[in-house]
Amino acid sequence: MTVFLKHYLLLTGLVLFFLARSYSQSGNAPVNWGGEIFKPSSSTAFRVIGNWDEGVLMQTRTSSKLFSAGKTFIQRFDNMTMLPQFNKEVVLETTKGSKTLDYQVLERLGGNPVLFATYFNKDKDKIELYGRRYDLEGEPVNKEKKIAEFNATRKSQLEKLNFVQSVDSNLMLAFYSERFDKYENEKIDFTLFNQELDTLWSRNIEFPYKGKNFNIHRSLVDSEGRVFLLIKIQNEKPQDRIGQEFRYSVVTFGPDTSLIEDYEINLDDKFISDIDFSLNDSHNVICSGFYSEEGAGGVSGTFYLKVDRATRMVTGKTLTAFDRDFALGFMEGRRLRGRPELTDFKLDHFITFTDGTHALIAEQFLIDEVCYQDFRTGMISCNYLYYFNNIIVVKMDGEGQVQWTADIPKYQESTNDGGFYSSYVFGQSGNNLYFVFNDNEKNQSEKDKSKVNPMTNLRKAVPVMAKITSEGRFTRRSLGTDNKKGRFTFAPGYSTQLSSGSILLLGETSNKYRVGIVGLD
Repeated sequence: MTVFLKHYLLLTGLVLFFLARSYSQSGNAPVNWGGEIFKPSSSTAFRVIGNWDEGVLMQTRTSSKLFSAGKTFIQRFDNMTMLPQFNKEVVLETTKGSKTLDYQVLERLGGNPVLFATYFNKDKDKIELYGRRYDLEGEPVNKEKKIAEFNATRKSQLEKLNFVQSVDSNLMLAFYSERFDKYENEKIDFTLFNQELDTLWSRNIEFPYKGKNFNIHRSLVDSEGRVFLLIKIQNEKPQDRIGQEFRYSVVTFGPDTSLIEDYEINLDDKFISDIDFSLNDSHNVICSGFYSEEGAGGVSGTFYLKVDRATRMVTGKTLTAFDRDFALGFMEGRRLRGRPELTDFKLDHFITFTDGTHALIAEQFLIDEVCYQDFRTGMISCNYLYYFNNIIVVKMDGEGQVQWTADIPKYQESTNDGGFYSSYVFGQSGNNLYFVFNDNEKNQSEKDKSKVNPMTNLRKAVPVMAKITSEGRFTRRSLGTDNKKGRFTFAPGYSTQLSSGSILLLGETSNKYRVGIVGLD
């Protein structure tokens, strides 16, 4: 055998080896996994900052320990091979006497990652917000810059500080509310700033609702800096015949005024079970979600409506009950009276496609508390069971008329872990929808897709990718198993859609993690 032939066979073997690593099992979806990386701490949280041509930037945050703040790292991965390129610790430099700033979050703003940090000034009863831009090599561009101040009386109130990125990612809104008196009207401080961390405006807005009844359900900022808030208001004393406990409104205000526009979202004699909103090309508000006939947390069907800001009128209201057979599929073994309602479904996404059609995506989620009392000591101990079950997709046309409904069968159960490895990561490519989640390995050979084996043992779980086509057809493929000792567990909460054609996946063990990419065909 010639030297050339030996080299050729060796090269061919290496290529086949790496292809085998990228394509998990025969017929499975391809996943390109990067190398294994040791965690900086046993308790480490991950968050993707963004995807650039230079690579994928991700933050790694170790948990705080007693008398010691946690550490934050910024790292970059090659966006093709997912191999690590660098990992650098983020150091807060601004000091206030003997104290440094408190890290908050790394966010993408414009073309750069930006670090946000805070300081509680107890002498002035203020929360001070600072920002610092970084380049794509993980190096700071400038010094930490003070952006805004918010009135506060305790450091613990930092948890009430919120950040909302504009739809074009070029602006950032920070807002904070301290309720001095829950019986007074809600007052919130807002500050909008650009990617250079220059403040564009700051103002305090008073809303015509008591603080104890006021909750921000969703928030949006358009590319011009106009703020839209979907708020949930608890009724003091329901006056109507069906006793609505909550109602919803969309409030909005522009960058040059403190006056708010308020649009109540009302379905007459129907209850809103869950709701989301978006903006159309005319910057009018579109609201959609689920409604109930009975108001006990169930779901009878979908609603869709538009708010014309020029006329201040709700237009194009459409309500559609679920097909009875579709609803009955979730109610095996129950005695039914009247129209069936789905229970425990939470709306996760309201999607608008490029052709103007829409989709609602919801997951069934519930928690059970099981308590035991020791008859000898009288002590009571409780366990919490977390269930993340079926995903439903409702496709609607541009006017809210339902075109089809689809059900992704799934049954995930875990105990005392918050359901961290349950649920799913969502992706969209064109008019196709994708869902990646941990599943029972037995479901891969189950021919009847309506029969689902519960995923209760993470050690035996495998990640799968379900696909819903534009016509509502459902397929499911395994992303491969990892049968070796110390296998990596897929973490949906750390994973995210990376581009229009890929989803980033993160798997971890007790002391290692790895990052991979799965393509969306």
